[in-house]
Parts: sequence; structure tokens; C-alpha cells
Amino acid sequence: MLETEKMKVLIADDESIVRKGLRTTVAWDRFGMEVVADSPNGQAAWEAFMEHRPQVVITDIVMPEMDGIELSRRVKEAAPETRIILLSCHRDFEYAQEGMRLGASAYLFKNA
Repeated sequence: MLETEKMKVLIADDESIVRKGLRTTVAWDRFGMEVVADSPNGQAAWEAFMEHRPQVVITDIVMPEMDGIELSRRVKEAAPETRIILLSCHRDFEYAQEGMRLGASAYLFKNA
């Protein structure tokens, strides 16, 4: 019997503590998932997305080089079935609205 393939996850956040925290505090294996890459900016995340083709992208909205909204737009154009979870320390509803309009699955507020 073949082992089912794990769902691939990409994490994009310019704060290394957030990337490390998400990698280490979530029991990815338990959920049949694995983090295939974590990126410090949107451009690096886009390149990692093209290389790994993850099914889930967890991205900060405000990042250098390419923000999470533009990353989400590109990901959805390339692979509409990809699930996107937006992270932000901004409570600004416009960010959430834009993300949801692009097809994000969730919008999570991260505390400083």
C-alpha cells in the first residue's frame, strides 16, 4: 500500500521568529503536512512556490520585495486550487478584504 503524499506548505514572513515558530509549534506531520520551504520575502516565496508547488501558502501581507497580496495574486493565477492563509499584524480590514477577494482561505492576526 502506498503512503499518501503529504500536503506541502510554504511559509513566507519577513520575521524569522514567525517562520521558525510556525515550523516548530505546529505538528505538521500529525495533519499529513510538511513545510517544504520558508521565505523571508515575497520574491523568495514566489520562487519557492514555483519550485515546490505547495498546496498551502501561509504568507505575511507586509514584506519586502513583494508583499503577500501580490504573492497571493500570482499564486492564484498559477494554481487556483492552492489554499492561502494571510498573516498580518495590521488590523486593517482592507487588507483582509483584498486577500479574501483574491481567494485567500483565512486571515489571521498575529500579535507582536
